[in-house]
Formats: sequence, structure tokens, C-alpha cells
Amino acid sequence: MDTRSRRDGTVAGRDIGTATRERIITYPQLKERIKREKEPVYILFGTGWGMVEEVIETCDMILPPIMPTSDFNHLSVRAAVAITLDRVAGDT
Repeated sequence: MDTRSRRDGTVAGRDIGTATRERIITYPQLKERIKREKEPVYILFGTGWGMVEEVIETCDMILPPIMPTSDFNHLSVRAAVAITLDRVAGDT
């Protein structure tokens, strides 16, 4: 299990990025992993310009785009967070 210490001294968990890359984990897979593991999960969100490559490279896993087949790419970060949290922590 990968444990890294952060610059501020806090305990590190898993970093989850949102981009189209290798290391893809589906929303249901992440939901099950969160239930199963006690390690903290950090879900990172980029702006409309995405995240810099250096941040993406540090992520342990990558979530797929919210609407992968759509040309629409201007979802607000607030909306993306709400949708993602519903998918990985919602009741269904």
C-alpha cells in the first residue's frame, strides 16, 4: 500500500485525479474501494484547463470523464464535485 507524507505533515491517502489517462478506475469500483479500505481518498479536480501533467502523474488512479461521449466540456467544478460525490458516496 502506498503511503506518502505530505509537505504539511498530514497523513497521505490515495490521490484520485479526474482526467482521461491510464490507471482508470470506474465510479462503482472507487465506491467499493472506499467502503472496503480505511485509507483516506483525495479526489482532485482541475479547472476548465484541467490539471498540470505533474499533478496527474502523482495520482494513484484516474476517474473517467463525467460525460465521456459528450462534446460538452464546460461543467463547473462545483457541479463536477457534486456529481462525483453522488456517484462514489451516494446511496445507490
